[in-house]
Amino acid sequence: MGIGSGLKGQGGSVLLYRSKNLRTWEYLHPLAKGRRNDRETSDPVDAGEMWECPDFFSLGNKHVLLYSTERKVYWESGTFDPEALAFYSEKRGLLDHGALYAPKSQLDAKGRRILWGWIPETRPEAEFRAAGWAGCMSLPRTLSLTEDGVLQMSVVPEVFELRESQLPPLTIRKPASLDRLRQMEWTNGPTVIAIRWGVEPQHFRVTDGAGDFFALAFEPNRSGQALQIGSPSSSVNLPGTVDGKHYATILLDGSVAECFVDGRLAWTTRMYYAPGRKLRVEVPEEEVFNLEALDTWRLKPISGDRLTS
Repeated sequence: MGIGSGLKGQGGSVLLYRSKNLRTWEYLHPLAKGRRNDRETSDPVDAGEMWECPDFFSLGNKHVLLYSTERKVYWESGTFDPEALAFYSEKRGLLDHGALYAPKSQLDAKGRRILWGWIPETRPEAEFRAAGWAGCMSLPRTLSLTEDGVLQMSVVPEVFELRESQLPPLTIRKPASLDRLRQMEWTNGPTVIAIRWGVEPQHFRVTDGAGDFFALAFEPNRSGQALQIGSPSSSVNLPGTVDGKHYATILLDGSVAECFVDGRLAWTTRMYYAPGRKLRVEVPEEEVFNLEALDTWRLKPISGDRLTS
């Protein structure tokens, strides 16, 4: 059994225990350890001194450790010595660059590693108390590893079986593209958007006219391949792809947007606004032809009685 823990002044850890009867437990040693950050805070989680909700499992020919700390979720991949009961980390990264915390995984009947995450509120407590609910679960995600041990993630394909109707697809690189883009709008509800772009700058927004529900900015002239989702703190360098193209799948529902880019990066964001307003896509006029593909589908809700406001 692995327990999320930490050492004061040092860093978070996963402590390993074992038992023959699930009643009496013997402490063994740390399965993994980290380092605290330099933040001055009384909360050991914010200081990186406490790891929460660890999850450890085999994936492909490696082992993966997930843990939550600093209000983020980190993954590490590496090797596990079953004799010494020791994990040797080789790669590390962020599981999700947005509002996702304390995930847990499972094996499904097909042998896939499926991840579920908690999406906490980002609005003030007074607002979610007035709404009568707080927090929700992410869509289920499949996990895999690249040959070099980088964690990959995408929403389970079964979600796309809920596709109900497709908004007219946008034919890119034709003069009418801008007019078609301006005419594309829909009432908020479960929606999936798939976009593809290349090496040119790309700014993409889903807005209700009063504010952005979702925003993506790709600025290759910055250091590396800078991709930004939502706030500036979510900016990362986007690795190159074999074909030089980048792909994003964006799933919108209520106040939640889950975005997956190139199968390697994920962002979960929250945006609250008055229900009933129509959403539309906006792209700068000079960048319309940089957008190589745009497809939008409505998804059938799994329930007609969902709290989404």
